[in-house]
Amino acid sequence: MRQDIRREFAFFHKNNNSVLYHIKTSNFYRVFDSILVEKFKKYFHETAVDEDVFNKLYQLEKSQEENCDVDQKAIQKSNKFVLNRLALVLTSDCNLRCTYCYANFGMYGYREKNIMSEKSLERTIDYFTKKFKKINAIQFFGGEPTLCENQIKYVVEKFAILKEQKNIDYTPSYGLVTNGVRISEQLMEIFKKYNFVITLSVDGPRQIHDSVRRDLAKRGSFDIIKNNYEKMKKIGIEKIAIESTYTNEHVKQGVSLVDVVNFCADHFGDNTPHVVPVAIDEENELSLAKSLQQFETYLVELVNYTFKTLLEGRKVKSTAIVAGLIQKIILKQHSKVICPAGGSTLSVSNDMTIQPCFMYTSEDSTAFGNLDSSGDELLEKAYTFNEKINNKRHVAKCQECFMRSICTSCLGDFQKDDDCLKNTNQVTCSAIRIIGESILLNISEIKADEHKWKRLHCAINGVN
Repeated sequence: MRQDIRREFAFFHKNNNSVLYHIKTSNFYRVFDSILVEKFKKYFHETAVDEDVFNKLYQLEKSQEENCDVDQKAIQKSNKFVLNRLALVLTSDCNLRCTYCYANFGMYGYREKNIMSEKSLERTIDYFTKKFKKINAIQFFGGEPTLCENQIKYVVEKFAILKEQKNIDYTPSYGLVTNGVRISEQLMEIFKKYNFVITLSVDGPRQIHDSVRRDLAKRGSFDIIKNNYEKMKKIGIEKIAIESTYTNEHVKQGVSLVDVVNFCADHFGDNTPHVVPVAIDEENELSLAKSLQQFETYLVELVNYTFKTLLEGRKVKSTAIVAGLIQKIILKQHSKVICPAGGSTLSVSNDMTIQPCFMYTSEDSTAFGNLDSSGDELLEKAYTFNEKINNKRHVAKCQECFMRSICTSCLGDFQKDDDCLKNTNQVTCSAIRIIGESILLNISEIKADEHKWKRLHCAINGVN
């Protein structure tokens, strides 16, 4: 049977700019010949049969050197394995009632509110420090983790004691994802002393943020968060990142993605905030499915703006997703997994089950085990999860997409069904495709100018 060569390439044309993209390797080719451009347009977009085009693509496909992940079972003994991140889901309680919350206000699937006790934390730390060679990072999560001030203090001091007693020879880095409403002075001092990376949830300008991120009395939270941010900066906490959820409310109020990026840079010092499309039922008024055309326009505008800042030699201004995809395409950084979860990241909550990610908190079907499981058993299950579940090759929609070698996403956008994943957030997938096409057209145009191309590579590689 003849190979369907269209699955190996993507072709894009805009104005006088045409680019052919080889999916497996991220190699791209500028197409100048006007006759060939027309043939490619018909072949890819009208599915015309053209023997000449097929032969050209087939020969090109044969000449590629694949730059993809090699399938290999890289299982180590757990006592030789470095765990990149351990997420501690400290509580299922939360002091906000965000209108789009995916975690049921921190409850996930639990029936009753719960909190990790110091005894549970001691047992968890004891398990992971003994079973694994090293834990690179501890991430505090919830619910709202700042409601568990004593638990946070216990964990950082416990690791300090373990190192002082030479039970471990490292100190993990610490991170915390918070709504920023309840941060005491004592907690700020802990953040400073232990060099925390703080991720604040801020959805942009006050009028947007306060319409979707409210407390139990339906009051907005922006002013409190801004005040706490200023306090943290004043005492010398430098590592503060912003995470924003972009919704139809932004579009209705005319707040573009570029507006959100500039707002986060100007008001919170983060030039590349992690801005994600809201994951919500398409019938919900906050869903971007309600304003998809305008959202797509904002995406293209954001990609163009990102390249503008890169070429002007300024510090890049973009979202973390767009900046990351540009880097991945140019540097040919491929991944077969949907999300890094399950490989070198694990999560534990009050029920003591070990999950591939905090997104799966309270879901028995995804658990790798518990604190009675052997470390080697966990690694085996993590490998199986990445091979059989967390793998784009097993997702039909991913295999139809030209971004499949580059894209990574959140497992929260996928539903586990009979040992496979199905995408439940088509808005996010559509956004990635639009971003990818816009990136390739920009790169193709820039490559025509040797000076601009060199400047872009310097910017991507962090060279001034």
